[in-house]
Parts: sequence; structure tokens; C-alpha cells
Amino acid sequence: LQPLRGAHVGMVFQEPLTALNPLKTIGAQVAAAAACQDAARGLAMLDGVASENRSAYQPYHAVRADLLVRLGRGAEAQQAYERAAALAPDPAVRQFLLARMTQA
Repeated sequence: LQPLRGAHVGMVFQEPLTALNPLKTIGAQVAAAAACQDAARGLAMLDGVASENRSAYQPYHAVRADLLVRLGRGAEAQQAYERAAALAPDPAVRQFLLARMTQA
């Protein structure tokens, strides 16, 4: 762990409410974290999540859409936003995703 400190890991949060979200798969959360530094790497990691685990998983499509926007792939991003909005159980989340889609 010592070689990772400083350059790669600056702080490890201990507060359980700010830790990993149990409703999201670990793969999706790791990919989102990787995307903070490199969108292409984050997208590759996200797309590596098994397809049976992601087809009806709204956060996967929302994160994927954001990464596609960062990579300049607007048409693909709009499709991902549409899929995420269709899977969103909350109308406010759906409205937010549709607004993001128009900006892509």
C-alpha cells in the first residue's frame, strides 16, 4: 500500500455514507473512478462489466453516456441517455437524464 500513497491515493474515506454505493456494482463504481483521470479507460472498464449485469442497470447507462460525451461521441451518448432515462424509476432522475441528453 505504501507505493500507492501520495501519487495515487490521497485519502481513504471511512464514513460509510460516502463509501461505495451498495446499489451500484463494484465494476461500475471502479470504472467511474477511473474515468476521473481518463474517460477512454473508464469507458473500457465500464464496457467490461458483464452484459447480463448491465442491460437493465440504469446507472451503467448514465455513466456510460457521460463518458461518451467526454469523448466527443454525441450520437452514442444520446442513445445511452435514452436507455438510462427509460430505466430510471424516479421521474426527477428521468427528467435530468433527458435534459443531459439534449446537451450531448
